[in-house]
Amino acid sequence: MITATFTDGVVLICVIPSKSKTGVYLVKVEPNGDELTVIHRCPAHRFHTMCSHVEKAVACYKQWRWWERPKTVRIESRAVILQPEWEQIPVPGSVQDTALHVLKGDAHAS
Repeated sequence: MITATFTDGVVLICVIPSKSKTGVYLVKVEPNGDELTVIHRCPAHRFHTMCSHVEKAVACYKQWRWWERPKTVRIESRAVILQPEWEQIPVPGSVQDTALHVLKGDAHAS
């Protein structure tokens, strides 16, 4: 479950709790042409397996930017550090996000 999202207007940063609930992972999804670059550091990368954090963040990005064409996903294993200039936004697809779209009169509520 994604608990918070941030953006700089282009990239989406998802906050996802660890399985033990003792910390969080930051996953950054950045569009680069026909690719989505997912930046994230997770123990699963050491075993060359796809972690659920990446899948959740990509699905969230697709809800956020629903009009974009499908893109291939490329994963980079790097730490993401929260930046003060990133704006917190409602988690795409959440009740808060849907209500915000309805109130603004947007044609699509993700």
